Amino acid sequence: MLSGCVIPRWAVEKWGEDQYMSYRIDERNLALFTYPRQSYPYDRQGIQQAVSDIHEAILSGGRMKPLIVFIHGRGKHPEKAYGDDDTVGEDILFRIESEYESKVLMFHWPSWLTPWGYPSKNAEEAGAHLGLLFDELGRYRRINAEKVGEIKSTLLIHSMGAQVMKRFLTGYDGGLAGGLPLFDSIVFNAPDVDLAGHRSWMNRIDFAGAVYVTVNPGQDELLKFSGYLLGTPRLGRSLTQEDGSAEPLAEGAAYLDVSAADVNHDYFIGADRPEPLVSFYRNVIMNTGADPLKVPGVSEADQPRVYAVFP
Repeated sequence: MLSGCVIPRWAVEKWGEDQYMSYRIDERNLALFTYPRQSYPYDRQGIQQAVSDIHEAILSGGRMKPLIVFIHGRGKHPEKAYGDDDTVGEDILFRIESEYESKVLMFHWPSWLTPWGYPSKNAEEAGAHLGLLFDELGRYRRINAEKVGEIKSTLLIHSMGAQVMKRFLTGYDGGLAGGLPLFDSIVFNAPDVDLAGHRSWMNRIDFAGAVYVTVNPGQDELLKFSGYLLGTPRLGRSLTQEDGSAEPLAEGAAYLDVSAADVNHDYFIGADRPEPLVSFYRNVIMNTGADPLKVPGVSEADQPRVYAVFP
């Protein structure tokens, strides 16, 4: 447990209860969603149709839009993605597509139990099935290489979605890219996943041109509770262990410290973000041609592969 924090017994008991009541995840609990309001079952036929439809939507739109494959975090999805829940007030898929002039394919996993629930077992079990989507994306892009080769693609992983990705990567033995990157970039946004040992599974990524991890040392309030609950620092909130020792970083990833940006958790959308943070995400996701780590407002930190955003 983190020093200086006492977790209420009810919270610990509720977390344990949630783990018991969840984690029976298979293809029937998963789905793919696009905007506006199109869903696909997570079986071979549904995945093939979703992948084909999203690429056709990009190709038929005139201007070549980037493709974003989005793994959401904890919350009431797909209601949160579509803005259907008045208590949540989000419309995430629309906001992403508008912000980046893109098309989004969302991997949906059972990410909501109760207001205080923490569905980590669901995330872990869902990750065991993520390869079905990646395999189909790779197959489709290889077969249609001539017409889809110019589409810029990003895998955007938010918060607890990192636990989904971790589970996939711990069972991944390579070869997904088939000689070509499946994604131009992968972004772990505020990853709610254990800091300790993340290098071992993140180093298995061999199917992306670049990997970025956004962190907010000590200031991400939404990751604060999960860190207290689980008793281990979260990657999206710290790059050091409780004793101050530096955690080994993934060799193929660049880490972006956003603590000076004064934004909490949702760094890829929102009107209150400073321009350097906005530019970083746009340069990563859109085909701007600019290196997102070599633009005004982004500078190298003291630690290798760590950069900082300044307002």
